[in-house]
Amino acid sequence: MRHATTSTTPGADQQSGGRVLDDPMRDNPSKLRELAAWYREFAERAGNPAILERRLRMAEELDAEADHIDHMKRADPPPRSEVADR
Repeated sequence: MRHATTSTTPGADQQSGGRVLDDPMRDNPSKLRELAAWYREFAERAGNPAILERRLRMAEELDAEADHIDHMKRADPPPRSEVADR
């Protein structure tokens, strides 16, 4: 399974906590939630509490980003048809 790479690029999208996700993941909330579940699963295997915490935090960030995308998609008005312009 391919996972999104992230970077903390200055000036990056502030809605995603300063992270820039690869295009295949950015607009796909279900894939982001799938990745969040992967982080949670592997957090349980972490032997280091700091790694456990970071993986759980990453899962929360991914879920929040997925929620944000869902919210933005619902808020976007549907495209106007040519018939409506006449």
